[in-house]
Amino acid sequence: MLFPGADLPALAAIPFMPVERVERIHPPFSAGSAEALFSHAADSVSEAPALMFAHGNGELITHNLSIARKLADLGLAVLLAGYPGYGRSDGTPSRRAITEAFLSGFDWLHALVQVDQGRIGGFGCSLGAAALADLAQARSLKALILQSPF
Repeated sequence: MLFPGADLPALAAIPFMPVERVERIHPPFSAGSAEALFSHAADSVSEAPALMFAHGNGELITHNLSIARKLADLGLAVLLAGYPGYGRSDGTPSRRAITEAFLSGFDWLHALVQVDQGRIGGFGCSLGAAALADLAQARSLKALILQSPF
């Protein structure tokens, strides 16, 4: 009941359609890897501010691709973080698994040369607000936006 997005139709058989300035990554965690989409900042040479975006419980990362593209057009690098057990991600959703996957995603983002490590923020909707609040306890986020937290 808490993770209805895990019951959305399986995407594993559907190939990912390449999108300009968006790359598909799979940060590892103990149950395998969690799919994420990284949108490069438009016209950014180096050290762009970045935003981790965490969707609601009944969504998948691809549902928010248009938001990521708009933010990238404004000069932000954006990581759409996926939940274990959702879409093409391994594992089963739980607070522990989501926290672990988000730590891995943050660390991947933080290591990028084109991202300003001191300007990484988080934007979470519904379940994503809780996931990013947990992340903020373990990693330093420059800003945190919580939309419709429970």
